[in-house]
Amino acid sequence: MARYKNHTVYLDKSLEIFNAIRDILQENHVDYKYKIHNHDEALISPGRGVGRSVVGNVGNINDNMYEVLVAKEDMVRAKMLVRSCKD
Repeated sequence: MARYKNHTVYLDKSLEIFNAIRDILQENHVDYKYKIHNHDEALISPGRGVGRSVVGNVGNINDNMYEVLVAKEDMVRAKMLVRSCKD
């Protein structure tokens, strides 16, 4: 069966919780995708040093937003597992 729509079950800045969620989903055989969003990367033009000097410390781990996505049919089960990681 093809899975087209992904739903976010976690979106936050905590790398520790992000990794715990990925571990528990994998242990329970729930397929997931993840994205790491760093908004500072959009401010840097490739090959130009100007953006780097304006932005400051680029790639700071605290600037990242971590997102975990699951298929629609796995969403309820995944949210229960995510809730157990946050408690």
